[in-house]
Amino acid sequence: MDLIRKNRSRGLTLIEVMVALALVIVAVLGAMSFRFFCALDARKADVHVNASRLGLLLLEGWRGAGGETTFDPAILEDTAGDLDITPGQGVDPLAGMTQLGKYQVKLRKTEGFDVYYYVTLSYKDDFPIPNLRTLNAIVFWPKQYPDGGYGAGEGRSISMSTYAN
Repeated sequence: MDLIRKNRSRGLTLIEVMVALALVIVAVLGAMSFRFFCALDARKADVHVNASRLGLLLLEGWRGAGGETTFDPAILEDTAGDLDITPGQGVDPLAGMTQLGKYQVKLRKTEGFDVYYYVTLSYKDDFPIPNLRTLNAIVFWPKQYPDGGYGAGEGRSISMSTYAN
Protein backbone atom coordinates (compact mmCIF):
# COMPACT_ATOMS: atom_id res chain seq x y z
CA MET A 1 0.00 0.00 0.00
CA ASP A 2 2.81 2.44 0.81
CA LEU A 3 4.39 1.72 -2.57
CA ILE A 4 1.29 2.86 -4.43
CA ARG A 5 1.07 6.16 -2.51
CA LYS A 6 4.73 6.95 -3.17
CA ASN A 7 4.25 6.59 -6.93
CA ARG A 8 1.18 8.84 -6.95
CA SER A 9 2.89 11.73 -5.10
CA ARG A 10 5.65 12.07 -7.71
CA GLY A 11 5.36 14.47 -10.70
CA LEU A 12 2.84 17.16 -11.60
CA THR A 13 -0.78 16.75 -12.50
CA LEU A 14 -2.22 18.14 -15.71
CA ILE A 15 -4.11 20.84 -13.78
CA GLU A 16 -0.91 22.05 -12.09
CA VAL A 17 0.86 22.26 -15.44
CA MET A 18 -2.07 24.18 -17.00
CA VAL A 19 -2.18 26.67 -14.09
CA ALA A 20 1.58 27.26 -14.33
CA LEU A 21 1.34 27.72 -18.11
CA ALA A 22 -1.52 30.22 -17.69
CA LEU A 23 0.55 32.23 -15.20
CA VAL A 24 3.51 32.33 -17.59
CA ILE A 25 1.27 33.44 -20.49
CA VAL A 26 -0.27 36.24 -18.39
CA ALA A 27 3.20 37.44 -17.33
CA VAL A 28 4.56 37.41 -20.91
CA LEU A 29 1.50 39.20 -22.34
CA GLY A 30 1.69 41.80 -19.58
CA ALA A 31 5.34 42.49 -20.31
CA MET A 32 4.69 42.71 -24.06
CA SER A 33 1.79 45.16 -23.65
CA PHE A 34 3.86 47.25 -21.22
CA ARG A 35 6.64 47.49 -23.77
CA PHE A 36 4.17 48.42 -26.55
CA PHE A 37 2.55 51.19 -24.52
CA CYS A 38 5.94 52.52 -23.41
CA ALA A 39 7.00 52.84 -27.05
CA LEU A 40 3.68 54.46 -27.95
CA ASP A 41 3.95 56.96 -25.09
CA ALA A 42 7.53 57.76 -26.07
CA ARG A 43 6.43 58.54 -29.63
CA LYS A 44 3.57 60.75 -28.39
CA ALA A 45 5.99 62.59 -26.10
CA ASP A 46 8.41 63.08 -28.99
CA VAL A 47 5.67 64.64 -31.13
CA HIS A 48 4.63 66.91 -28.24
CA VAL A 49 8.21 68.03 -27.53
CA ASN A 50 8.78 68.75 -31.23
CA ALA A 51 5.58 70.83 -31.31
CA SER A 52 6.82 72.83 -28.33
CA ARG A 53 10.20 73.37 -29.95
CA LEU A 54 8.55 74.40 -33.21
CA GLY A 55 6.35 76.95 -31.45
CA LEU A 56 9.35 78.32 -29.59
CA LEU A 57 11.40 78.51 -32.81
CA LEU A 58 8.67 80.44 -34.61
CA LEU A 59 8.00 82.82 -31.74
CA GLU A 60 11.67 83.55 -31.11
CA GLY A 61 12.27 84.09 -34.83
CA TRP A 62 9.31 86.46 -35.00
CA ARG A 63 10.43 88.22 -31.84
CA GLY A 64 13.93 88.56 -33.30
CA ALA A 65 12.36 90.25 -36.32
CA GLY A 66 10.88 92.82 -33.95
CA GLY A 67 7.38 91.37 -34.03
CA GLU A 68 6.78 92.89 -37.46
CA THR A 69 3.60 92.02 -39.35
CA THR A 70 5.73 91.29 -42.44
CA PHE A 71 7.43 88.32 -40.74
CA ASP A 72 7.65 85.22 -42.94
CA PRO A 73 8.38 82.00 -40.98
CA ALA A 74 9.72 80.31 -44.11
CA ILE A 75 13.04 82.09 -43.48
CA LEU A 76 13.50 79.82 -40.46
CA GLU A 77 13.71 76.63 -42.54
CA ASP A 78 16.91 74.81 -41.72
CA THR A 79 19.69 74.07 -44.17
CA ALA A 80 19.56 70.32 -43.43
CA GLY A 81 16.14 70.11 -45.07
CA ASP A 82 14.40 68.60 -42.05
CA LEU A 83 11.83 71.40 -41.80
CA ASP A 84 9.43 72.69 -44.48
CA ILE A 85 7.22 75.68 -43.67
CA THR A 86 4.53 76.58 -46.20
CA PRO A 87 1.33 78.64 -46.00
CA GLY A 88 -1.55 76.33 -45.22
CA GLN A 89 -4.32 75.63 -42.81
CA GLY A 90 -4.39 76.05 -39.08
CA VAL A 91 -6.69 76.65 -36.15
CA ASP A 92 -8.43 79.95 -35.46
CA PRO A 93 -6.42 82.52 -33.48
CA LEU A 94 -7.27 83.34 -29.88
CA ALA A 95 -10.06 85.83 -29.28
CA GLY A 96 -8.91 89.43 -29.68
CA MET A 97 -5.78 88.49 -31.64
CA THR A 98 -5.01 89.54 -35.22
CA GLN A 99 -3.94 86.64 -37.41
CA LEU A 100 -0.54 86.92 -39.08
CA GLY A 101 -0.92 83.66 -40.96
CA LYS A 102 -1.57 79.93 -40.93
CA TYR A 103 1.21 77.54 -41.88
CA GLN A 104 1.77 73.85 -42.45
CA VAL A 105 5.05 72.57 -41.10
CA LYS A 106 6.48 69.24 -42.21
CA LEU A 107 9.13 67.81 -39.93
CA ARG A 108 11.16 65.00 -41.49
CA LYS A 109 12.23 62.37 -38.99
CA THR A 110 15.06 59.90 -39.29
CA GLU A 111 12.78 57.02 -38.21
CA GLY A 112 11.17 57.07 -41.65
CA PHE A 113 7.99 59.03 -40.97
CA ASP A 114 7.10 62.68 -41.37
CA VAL A 115 5.11 64.63 -38.80
CA TYR A 116 2.83 67.47 -39.88
CA TYR A 117 2.05 70.43 -37.66
CA TYR A 118 -0.35 73.28 -38.35
CA VAL A 119 0.66 76.63 -36.89
CA THR A 120 -1.34 79.82 -36.48
CA LEU A 121 0.60 82.99 -35.69
CA SER A 122 -1.28 85.98 -34.30
CA TYR A 123 -0.57 89.22 -32.47
CA LYS A 124 -2.23 91.87 -30.35
CA ASP A 125 -1.23 95.55 -30.05
CA ASP A 126 -3.63 96.91 -27.45
CA PHE A 127 -1.40 96.14 -24.50
CA PRO A 128 -1.38 98.92 -21.86
CA ILE A 129 2.34 99.50 -22.37
CA PRO A 130 3.10 101.52 -25.53
CA ASN A 131 4.97 99.80 -28.38
CA LEU A 132 4.60 96.35 -26.82
CA ARG A 133 3.10 93.62 -28.98
CA THR A 134 1.88 90.23 -27.78
CA LEU A 135 2.94 87.43 -30.14
CA ASN A 136 1.10 84.12 -30.05
CA ALA A 137 1.63 80.75 -31.74
CA ILE A 138 -0.82 77.87 -31.68
CA VAL A 139 0.69 74.57 -32.83
CA PHE A 140 -1.81 71.83 -33.73
CA TRP A 141 -1.02 68.27 -34.73
CA PRO A 142 -3.66 65.78 -35.88
CA LYS A 143 -4.29 62.43 -34.29
CA GLN A 144 -2.67 59.70 -36.32
CA TYR A 145 -4.22 56.26 -36.42
CA PRO A 146 -2.27 52.97 -36.56
CA ASP A 147 -3.13 52.56 -40.26
CA GLY A 148 -1.36 55.86 -41.01
CA GLY A 149 -4.52 57.91 -41.55
CA TYR A 150 -5.34 61.16 -39.78
CA GLY A 151 -8.51 62.09 -37.94
CA ALA A 152 -10.20 65.14 -39.42
CA GLY A 153 -10.24 67.83 -36.75
CA GLU A 154 -8.96 65.44 -34.10
CA GLY A 155 -5.68 66.15 -32.44
CA ARG A 156 -3.83 68.14 -29.82
CA SER A 157 -2.56 71.67 -29.69
CA ILE A 158 -0.43 73.94 -27.59
CA SER A 159 -0.47 77.71 -27.41
CA MET A 160 2.41 79.92 -26.36
CA SER A 161 2.97 83.66 -26.23
CA THR A 162 5.79 86.14 -25.88
CA TYR A 163 6.21 89.90 -26.17
CA ALA A 164 8.11 92.11 -28.60
CA ASN A 165 8.65 95.85 -28.78
